[in-house]
Amino acid sequence: GLSSVPPVGSVGLIFSPHGNRDQSFLLGYEHPQHRPKNMQPGSVALYDASGGVISIVQKNIRMVAGSIEIECTSFNVQSTGAATIKASNILMDGQTALGGEGGQPVEVGGGSTTAGKVTAV
Repeated sequence: GLSSVPPVGSVGLIFSPHGNRDQSFLLGYEHPQHRPKNMQPGSVALYDASGGVISIVQKNIRMVAGSIEIECTSFNVQSTGAATIKASNILMDGQTALGGEGGQPVEVGGGSTTAGKVTAV
């Protein structure tokens, strides 16, 4: 299912099957002030009043948010091209292996400092 609480001033269409208002549905509601602008034909966006957006445009998925949290039992990212993580600080908490399944474990005790490019082989 999908549930939301649109902000005051949102517009939409109310549909009441068989005239029964106890089972009304609000269809296509949105708030013009918060709607993403300049979307391309065929694109889709899920957005909220604080500027968070998940959009799908021409096979690309984009998320704009203050923070993103993912909770799951397993997490796998696969790319046929490059993968880039850019952040001012990256924290990896848990056993870490480089080089894929059965790769070399990485252990750092007491801290580590490096400058330049680090390559694991």
